Amino acid sequence: MREIATNRKYVRAYPVKVALVNKPKTPLSVAIQLINHLYKRDLLALANNRNVPSAVFTKAKRQFRTKHLR
Repeated sequence: MREIATNRKYVRAYPVKVALVNKPKTPLSVAIQLINHLYKRDLLALANNRNVPSAVFTKAKRQFRTKHLR
């Protein structure tokens, strides 16, 4: 997972970012960095996803609130 996330060739594609963030086995540091690049609808889906670590879940909620207010 970490190798895919650090390779620019793969991370350029938005669906890859979304898939990595939604995978529970993705390293926490990688998932949190990728949250900043998600659209509102994907942040909302991630904020409602209980299969991801709590730190990712919480960060997605905060990021959604921040983007929602803009």
